[in-house]
Amino acid sequence: MKYPRSGRIPGTACSKDQRFSHFSFIPSHPSGRVAVLVHGSDRAAESLRELFLDWAETTGTTLLTPLFPAGIGNPADSDNYKSLEYEGIRFDRVLIDMLDDLAGWVELEFDPEVLLFGFSGGAQFAHRFFLVHPQRVLAVSIGAPGNVTLLDRARDWWVGIGNASTVFGHDIDLESLAAVPVQTVIGGNDDGRDVIAVTPEQPRWMPGANDAGVTRGDRIASLQNNYRRAGIDVKEVVIDSVSHQLAPMVTHVQGFFDSVLQRTA
Repeated sequence: MKYPRSGRIPGTACSKDQRFSHFSFIPSHPSGRVAVLVHGSDRAAESLRELFLDWAETTGTTLLTPLFPAGIGNPADSDNYKSLEYEGIRFDRVLIDMLDDLAGWVELEFDPEVLLFGFSGGAQFAHRFFLVHPQRVLAVSIGAPGNVTLLDRARDWWVGIGNASTVFGHDIDLESLAAVPVQTVIGGNDDGRDVIAVTPEQPRWMPGANDAGVTRGDRIASLQNNYRRAGIDVKEVVIDSVSHQLAPMVTHVQGFFDSVLQRTA
């Protein structure tokens, strides 16, 4: 397959693990910056890319939207990518492999630090990728995650970070985290209590799974407060009269990324 020098790249398998794929977009005049956009439980990766096309063309930012299919390993499990590690699969490394693939296919040199956004389940992935790989993240926007990982060494991954060095091979670097701009975005009417509660029957159950709060609003507030106590600056956006919706977030995310790009130009 011949990959275009600009425009949409169709869904393409990751070379190192072809269970996973991504949709990408190369602007007419790429700047070297990449924005990674991570889907929620709906797996609408291609649609998520489309929401950022005009912004990407205007800013010269390449887009990569990974697709992590449901049912990997366990046909009934749709959540495994959200925690980065599942039965030997390292979803964070899969994303890094995709970035390497894209650079090689289109023969472009990309900056190693990416702009990172995830919505809902994708926000779970995004904020955990940020925790494990802050050196690969230029800025992160966290959109309405249902579950959160707090900087709590008394609890194990994914509720806390107590055993992160065992799971990921290195400890969480708080100093590097504090150097990354962080945005949280949520609808003012986003409740979600009926779908975000983790029960003992679910594969991802662990003690403390629901301690960050009852609603999505509660949980993102717990994350914000936890980050701030650790010295991480958080720019908080609450969108009035919006429930659990992606589209109203997009302009806020793009504006946040624009502000970061202006500072690093």
